[in-house]
Amino acid sequence: MTESRGGEARSEPRQRPGVLSVTVVNAKNLDELDLDSESDPYVVLTMDGMQQQTTRTVKNNNNPDWNEPFEFTVRHPTRSVLRAQVFDWNRWTDHGRLGWVEIGVNEVSSSDGGLEDEYLLNETRRGGTLKLSLLFSEVPDPSDRQSHG
Repeated sequence: MTESRGGEARSEPRQRPGVLSVTVVNAKNLDELDLDSESDPYVVLTMDGMQQQTTRTVKNNNNPDWNEPFEFTVRHPTRSVLRAQVFDWNRWTDHGRLGWVEIGVNEVSSSDGGLEDEYLLNETRRGGTLKLSLLFSEVPDPSDRQSHG
């Protein structure tokens, strides 16, 4: 538990709505689904099953770097979930899923707002990882700006 200057303790996740800033940094050791080449990975980020954003595709690379920033509106920080799915782009067939991870916004908001970590992907054969940088910012409460007295 961390003490702030006003003597208030911040041990619980933030309750107010806000913005989750996500930077998809990179991935490592992605599976090869194509027989003749490395994967062509891209990441689909989904917030609470509704808001969705996608990185660019990195061709022929099982250790891609993206460094792409995204923002999501978070209405319920204590129960909102970010899902990151890594896919292998294909021209003629379905895009193959290379793995996925889910992160609760409460994990980010209870860590002083920011978190950067390498996440082990689910459904991966080679132990692939996805590195994300996450920052949660609450929307200011209008009542905090009113002067009292």
